[in-house]
Amino acid sequence: MPITPFFQSARSSRVALLSAPILLLLVALWAKASISAGDASEKPIYLHTAAHLTLVKKTDRQVKRRYTGVVSARQHADVGFELGGKVARVLVDEGDIVLKGALLAELDVELLNIEKRRLNAQLVETKARLNLSRNSLKRQRSLKQSGFSSAQRLDELSTEKQSLEAKLVQLEAAQSAVQSRIGKAVLKAPFSGVVTRRFADQGSVAGAGLAIVRLQQQGQMEAYVGVPVKGIEKLLPGLVMSVQLHDEIFDAVVLAIGADIHPVTRTVSVRLALPEAFKGIDGDLIYLNVEETVQGEGYWVPVGAITDGVRGMWRAYALVPNSSEAIAATTSTFKIEARDIQVEYASESHVFIKGAIEPGEIIVDGGLHRFAPGQTVLLSDKG
Repeated sequence: MPITPFFQSARSSRVALLSAPILLLLVALWAKASISAGDASEKPIYLHTAAHLTLVKKTDRQVKRRYTGVVSARQHADVGFELGGKVARVLVDEGDIVLKGALLAELDVELLNIEKRRLNAQLVETKARLNLSRNSLKRQRSLKQSGFSSAQRLDELSTEKQSLEAKLVQLEAAQSAVQSRIGKAVLKAPFSGVVTRRFADQGSVAGAGLAIVRLQQQGQMEAYVGVPVKGIEKLLPGLVMSVQLHDEIFDAVVLAIGADIHPVTRTVSVRLALPEAFKGIDGDLIYLNVEETVQGEGYWVPVGAITDGVRGMWRAYALVPNSSEAIAATTSTFKIEARDIQVEYASESHVFIKGAIEPGEIIVDGGLHRFAPGQTVLLSDKG
């Protein structure tokens, strides 16, 4: 019997014995994969739910404008002397409350008192000379009737009398001028208010018209707000408007509207009367709230319904009904599509948009960071 066939038969048997476990393992893996595939096909696909909003088209929008202004006292003035001189004393300081007519400051009037005494002396002298001239003229007229006085002498005495009378009037006027200057050396409050600044001290020399103190009237305050020309068309004197100081809202009444445009801000000044309960300070910033209607088609949506787009554009995610066969027919699903939009106006919570969207379309209402274009989602119960 040949030896070679025997070894070949034995070798084939060993290969068959080694291959059998491998085949069994492959069959087992195939069966497990088939079972897993069947289970996967039966397990439902998990989908995210999206809050949604149905677009409603608007033909106009209400826009809130806020214009900046300043609070101002009804009256405030830099009070000073009409005439220059040395300041004798200043009777008030910053923060003092004064009444109308109260004494604020005084000038040194020593030289004026000397001038006044000199004029008084001249006045007494002139009156004495005038009295003598009148008596002399009276006697000369009596002598003229008796023929003991000439007409020349009467003319001289009459002229002297008129000259002294004119000088008397001149001295009285000069005396009144000095007395007026003494009166103007006393500075009084032109109205009741509070002293906000003090510019001079005792001993300083004040020029004519130089401010000594700054006085601000107390009581009802006013506001001056710059409004664009288009914004003043609906503002009328007597109209009640809403103003805001810090976090408080007040009602203010329009008092007057300016007649010129500010050369820098290009706005018109509107003056408003603030209520008695207003506690603002002169110079405070105040805001005038105005609502106006702007014509233009678009849609109001929450701020969270839009996201950044490309090239400076904005995007909204539209929800389009899904017709994919991978989803069971019993489930209403939607596919997300990105739409480019423009933001026309933005408030704190909503934006007014227009663009590649149509009335009645459904868009994602918020949480856009959780979604991407092409994604399949379910609608949430809210929306």
